[in-house]
Amino acid sequence: MKASALGQDLPGTMSLLRVLQIALLGASGVVILFTPRVHANASAQFRPELLYLFLALAIVDVLLIAWAQLKVAGGARARLQKDGSDPQALNELRRGHLISAVIAESVVLYGLVVHALGGPIGASWIFFCLGLLLFAISWPRAITRTV
Repeated sequence: MKASALGQDLPGTMSLLRVLQIALLGASGVVILFTPRVHANASAQFRPELLYLFLALAIVDVLLIAWAQLKVAGGARARLQKDGSDPQALNELRRGHLISAVIAESVVLYGLVVHALGGPIGASWIFFCLGLLLFAISWPRAITRTV
């Protein structure tokens, strides 16, 4: 098996990250499509404090993605522009994008949880849209080498 198939070089790493991102986007799509069909807990009154809690978590998640993209993946991108085979930079790039993708997925799942706890579907859409926006922001972009 070639090294690029395992993500051990820049093209292989970018392919791996894009496949992962597409898989998580597909999972997000399933959550978004089926959340309206989830029957909210009708016996409990939805407490707005729960919505505020999940919004606070989403804000923390946005900050974590900013850190992962700017510090972790951003530093790796700069090093990979000079040396596309730097194994430490490839690992950091993978780590930054994996952190971002998993956190973006968690924001989408907050919308499902809010609705399952009795929250309005409109509140869930806040999380769906934010999660999809975070996916778009953290999408792996091509790295061009500089001489």
